Amino acid sequence: MYSKKDKAACISHLDFMSTIQRSLIRAGVKLIYTKGFNPHPYISIALPLSVGVESECELLDVELTGNSLPKNINNFMPDGVEIHRTYISARKFSNIQWVDVTIEFIYDFNDDEKAKYSKKLLKTFSADSLIINKKSKSGIKSTDIAPFIKDVNFSCEENIVMTAKLSAQNPTIGYNDIVQVFIENNDVPTPDLIKMKRIAIYDKDMILFK
Repeated sequence: MYSKKDKAACISHLDFMSTIQRSLIRAGVKLIYTKGFNPHPYISIALPLSVGVESECELLDVELTGNSLPKNINNFMPDGVEIHRTYISARKFSNIQWVDVTIEFIYDFNDDEKAKYSKKLLKTFSADSLIINKKSKSGIKSTDIAPFIKDVNFSCEENIVMTAKLSAQNPTIGYNDIVQVFIENNDVPTPDLIKMKRIAIYDKDMILFK
């Protein structure tokens, strides 16, 4: 389990896979590789992040020889990446269902305007139906994402902050879907900036996944 924040959040998924592989090799980790003409290490990430999204709870699965990783492994990680825990897991990534997130909506508004739009945002994201044009492997289709967003709360301090649980898989509700809500909804103005961070990962029974 690792965090990916600050500068590291700007690394795309494919570049991050290469980066983490090189970091592990530099740390002296003995990776296990596939067989064949073009061998590559057995490394997978549970829920690839969109560029710019931070996380406190990313999960990476790697096969290696031996049963431990170097204690100084974080010395070899790029800035913004920190490994918090290593362990042998008996669970499959397919058991993941929900992610806890914070989403910061940044507006150039005064405090009264922020409070006003915070209430509008709460109404929008708590609605029984929230239909957007969602992109999938089969193309773009109209999708009601309301059943896949729950435990929505808003606070209004320096910026408007939403906390919620989003469906992690089947379907995945991610950063681009949150942006799409503003593109297709005229009731609330589009923020100047949206910042998203994952806080925790759960299975279908809302038990922390590990």
